[in-house]
Amino acid sequence: MIKALPTLYRGITYRSRLEATWAYFFDRIGFKYHYEMEGFKINDLCYLPDFFLPEQDTWIEIKPKRPTKQERLKIASLLIELIKSGSESNVGILYGRPWIDEQAPEYIYLNFYPLLGTLEVDGKIYHITAENITLEHIEDDEQIFVQCQRCNQIGLDSVAIHYPDKFGGYHGFSGCCDNPGTTTPYGDRLLAAYKKATNKKWWSSFQ
Repeated sequence: MIKALPTLYRGITYRSRLEATWAYFFDRIGFKYHYEMEGFKINDLCYLPDFFLPEQDTWIEIKPKRPTKQERLKIASLLIELIKSGSESNVGILYGRPWIDEQAPEYIYLNFYPLLGTLEVDGKIYHITAENITLEHIEDDEQIFVQCQRCNQIGLDSVAIHYPDKFGGYHGFSGCCDNPGTTTPYGDRLLAAYKKATNKKWWSSFQ
Protein backbone atom coordinates (compact mmCIF):
# COMPACT_ATOMS: atom_id res chain seq x y z
CA MET A 1 0.00 0.00 0.00
CA ILE A 2 1.39 3.42 -0.98
CA LYS A 3 1.42 5.86 1.92
CA ALA A 4 0.37 9.49 1.45
CA LEU A 5 3.06 12.14 1.87
CA PRO A 6 2.45 14.53 4.80
CA THR A 7 2.80 18.15 3.70
CA LEU A 8 3.38 21.28 5.77
CA TYR A 9 1.41 24.35 4.70
CA ARG A 10 0.95 27.55 6.71
CA GLY A 11 1.98 25.85 9.95
CA ILE A 12 -0.32 22.84 9.57
CA THR A 13 0.92 19.37 8.66
CA TYR A 14 -1.67 17.83 6.36
CA ARG A 15 -1.87 14.06 6.17
CA SER A 16 -1.43 14.11 2.40
CA ARG A 17 -0.18 16.37 -0.36
CA LEU A 18 -3.70 16.27 -1.84
CA GLU A 19 -5.27 17.66 1.34
CA ALA A 20 -2.68 20.45 1.46
CA THR A 21 -3.31 21.19 -2.22
CA TRP A 22 -7.03 21.64 -1.59
CA ALA A 23 -6.26 23.89 1.39
CA TYR A 24 -4.09 25.99 -0.90
CA PHE A 25 -6.87 26.06 -3.50
CA PHE A 26 -9.41 27.19 -0.88
CA ASP A 27 -7.06 30.03 0.05
CA ARG A 28 -6.75 31.09 -3.58
CA ILE A 29 -10.53 31.29 -4.10
CA GLY A 30 -11.18 32.95 -0.74
CA PHE A 31 -12.91 30.07 1.06
CA LYS A 32 -12.33 30.02 4.82
CA TYR A 33 -11.70 26.56 6.26
CA HIS A 34 -10.64 24.58 9.32
CA TYR A 35 -8.60 21.39 9.03
CA GLU A 36 -9.70 18.38 11.12
CA MET A 37 -11.71 20.72 13.35
CA GLU A 38 -13.97 18.20 15.07
CA GLY A 39 -14.48 14.47 15.33
CA PHE A 40 -17.74 12.54 15.47
CA LYS A 41 -18.78 9.16 16.82
CA ILE A 42 -20.96 7.29 14.34
CA ASN A 43 -22.20 3.78 15.16
CA ASP A 44 -19.38 3.32 17.70
CA LEU A 45 -16.79 4.44 15.14
CA CYS A 46 -14.80 7.68 15.38
CA TYR A 47 -14.85 9.89 12.28
CA LEU A 48 -12.74 13.01 11.71
CA PRO A 49 -13.71 14.92 8.50
CA ASP A 50 -10.80 16.61 6.73
CA PHE A 51 -12.25 20.12 6.37
CA PHE A 52 -15.01 22.33 7.67
CA LEU A 53 -15.97 25.37 5.59
CA PRO A 54 -17.64 27.76 8.07
CA GLU A 55 -19.14 30.18 5.54
CA GLN A 56 -20.70 27.28 3.61
CA ASP A 57 -21.45 25.35 6.85
CA THR A 58 -20.04 22.25 5.17
CA TRP A 59 -17.97 19.24 6.27
CA ILE A 60 -15.75 17.83 3.53
CA GLU A 61 -13.79 14.62 3.15
CA ILE A 62 -10.91 14.57 0.63
CA LYS A 63 -10.25 11.46 -1.48
CA PRO A 64 -7.77 10.84 -4.33
CA LYS A 65 -10.33 8.96 -6.44
CA ARG A 66 -14.02 8.13 -6.62
CA PRO A 67 -15.07 7.07 -3.12
CA THR A 68 -16.01 3.49 -2.33
CA LYS A 69 -19.45 2.46 -1.16
CA GLN A 70 -18.20 2.30 2.43
CA GLU A 71 -16.71 5.81 2.20
CA ARG A 72 -19.99 7.15 0.85
CA LEU A 73 -21.96 5.40 3.59
CA LYS A 74 -19.71 6.91 6.25
CA ILE A 75 -20.30 10.51 5.24
CA ALA A 76 -24.00 9.83 4.56
CA SER A 77 -24.19 8.50 8.12
CA LEU A 78 -22.53 11.70 9.33
CA LEU A 79 -25.24 13.72 7.61
CA ILE A 80 -27.93 11.69 9.37
CA GLU A 81 -26.27 12.24 12.75
CA LEU A 82 -26.06 15.98 12.09
CA ILE A 83 -29.73 16.13 11.09
CA LYS A 84 -30.81 14.19 14.17
CA SER A 85 -28.80 16.58 16.36
CA GLY A 86 -30.61 19.59 14.87
CA SER A 87 -27.68 20.78 12.77
CA GLU A 88 -28.27 22.12 9.25
CA SER A 89 -24.66 21.57 8.14
CA ASN A 90 -23.92 20.08 4.72
CA VAL A 91 -21.53 17.21 4.02
CA GLY A 92 -19.63 16.15 0.92
CA ILE A 93 -16.71 14.24 -0.57
CA LEU A 94 -14.22 16.07 -2.78
CA TYR A 95 -12.17 13.66 -4.86
CA GLY A 96 -9.43 14.16 -7.43
CA ARG A 97 -7.09 17.12 -7.78
CA PRO A 98 -8.16 20.75 -8.35
CA TRP A 99 -7.74 20.97 -12.10
CA ILE A 100 -9.92 21.56 -15.15
CA ASP A 101 -9.25 21.53 -18.89
CA GLU A 102 -11.33 22.08 -22.02
CA GLN A 103 -12.97 18.67 -21.67
CA ALA A 104 -13.97 18.39 -18.01
CA PRO A 105 -12.72 18.76 -14.43
CA GLU A 106 -10.37 16.22 -12.87
CA TYR A 107 -12.31 16.44 -9.61
CA ILE A 108 -15.90 16.05 -8.46
CA TYR A 109 -17.58 17.31 -5.31
CA LEU A 110 -20.26 14.84 -4.14
CA ASN A 111 -22.86 16.89 -2.32
CA PHE A 112 -24.98 14.72 -0.01
CA TYR A 113 -28.48 15.89 0.84
CA PRO A 114 -31.51 14.45 2.69
CA LEU A 115 -34.93 13.68 1.26
CA LEU A 116 -36.94 15.29 4.03
CA GLY A 117 -40.65 15.89 3.84
CA THR A 118 -43.46 14.00 2.13
CA LEU A 119 -42.46 11.44 -0.47
CA GLU A 120 -44.57 9.23 -2.72
CA VAL A 121 -43.05 5.91 -3.74
CA ASP A 122 -45.06 3.35 -5.71
CA GLY A 123 -48.28 5.00 -4.66
CA LYS A 124 -47.40 5.04 -0.97
CA ILE A 125 -46.92 8.24 1.04
CA TYR A 126 -43.96 8.54 3.40
CA HIS A 127 -43.26 11.35 5.83
CA ILE A 128 -39.49 11.63 6.30
CA THR A 129 -38.41 13.61 9.36
CA ALA A 130 -35.24 14.15 11.37
CA GLU A 131 -36.46 11.42 13.74
CA ASN A 132 -37.05 8.63 11.19
CA ILE A 133 -34.60 9.44 8.39
CA THR A 134 -32.37 6.55 7.27
CA LEU A 135 -29.59 6.00 4.74
CA GLU A 136 -32.09 5.23 1.98
CA HIS A 137 -33.29 8.84 2.27
CA ILE A 138 -29.86 10.32 1.46
CA GLU A 139 -29.03 11.30 -2.12
CA ASP A 140 -25.97 12.95 -3.69
CA ASP A 141 -25.30 15.36 -6.54
CA GLU A 142 -22.06 15.69 -8.52
CA GLN A 143 -20.89 19.31 -8.42
CA ILE A 144 -17.97 21.54 -9.43
CA PHE A 145 -16.78 25.03 -8.61
CA VAL A 146 -18.22 27.80 -10.77
CA GLN A 147 -17.72 31.57 -10.98
CA CYS A 148 -20.34 34.20 -11.70
CA GLN A 149 -19.42 36.23 -14.78
CA ARG A 150 -21.07 39.33 -13.32
CA CYS A 151 -20.13 39.49 -9.63
CA ASN A 152 -17.18 37.00 -9.73
CA GLN A 153 -18.55 35.11 -6.72
CA ILE A 154 -17.41 31.48 -6.53
CA GLY A 155 -19.75 28.66 -5.54
CA LEU A 156 -20.69 25.09 -6.37
CA ASP A 157 -23.09 23.87 -9.02
CA SER A 158 -24.16 20.57 -10.62
CA VAL A 159 -21.52 19.39 -13.06
CA ALA A 160 -24.17 18.03 -15.45
CA ILE A 161 -25.45 21.55 -16.10
CA HIS A 162 -22.10 22.59 -17.55
CA TYR A 163 -21.14 19.22 -19.13
CA PRO A 164 -24.50 17.67 -20.14
CA ASP A 165 -23.02 15.24 -22.66
CA LYS A 166 -20.35 13.88 -20.33
CA PHE A 167 -22.29 13.82 -17.06
CA GLY A 168 -25.72 12.34 -17.47
CA GLY A 169 -27.16 14.53 -20.19
CA TYR A 170 -28.93 16.88 -17.78
CA HIS A 171 -29.71 20.27 -19.27
CA GLY A 172 -30.50 23.03 -16.79
CA PHE A 173 -29.66 26.56 -15.81
CA SER A 174 -26.97 27.78 -13.47
CA GLY A 175 -27.54 31.25 -12.13
CA CYS A 176 -26.28 34.06 -9.96
CA CYS A 177 -27.21 37.73 -9.61
CA ASP A 178 -30.83 36.71 -10.35
CA ASN A 179 -29.79 35.79 -13.87
CA PRO A 180 -29.77 32.17 -15.11
CA GLY A 181 -26.77 31.08 -17.12
CA THR A 182 -24.29 33.57 -15.67
CA THR A 183 -21.93 31.09 -13.99
CA THR A 184 -19.03 29.32 -15.63
CA PRO A 185 -16.49 26.68 -14.54
CA TYR A 186 -13.83 28.67 -16.46
CA GLY A 187 -13.83 31.93 -14.53
CA ASP A 188 -10.50 33.77 -14.34
CA ARG A 189 -10.23 33.43 -10.56
CA LEU A 190 -10.88 29.70 -10.76
CA LEU A 191 -8.43 29.08 -13.59
CA ALA A 192 -5.71 31.02 -11.75
CA ALA A 193 -6.38 29.00 -8.58
CA TYR A 194 -6.24 25.67 -10.44
CA LYS A 195 -2.96 26.64 -12.10
CA LYS A 196 -1.29 27.70 -8.86
CA ALA A 197 -2.62 24.79 -6.79
CA THR A 198 -1.35 22.17 -9.24
CA ASN A 199 2.08 23.79 -9.62
CA LYS A 200 4.43 21.26 -8.02
CA LYS A 201 6.60 24.06 -6.60
CA TRP A 202 3.88 25.90 -4.65
CA TRP A 203 4.40 23.96 -1.42
CA SER A 204 8.23 24.11 -1.32
CA SER A 205 8.30 27.52 0.37
CA PHE A 206 6.15 26.21 3.23
CA GLN A 207 8.34 23.25 4.18
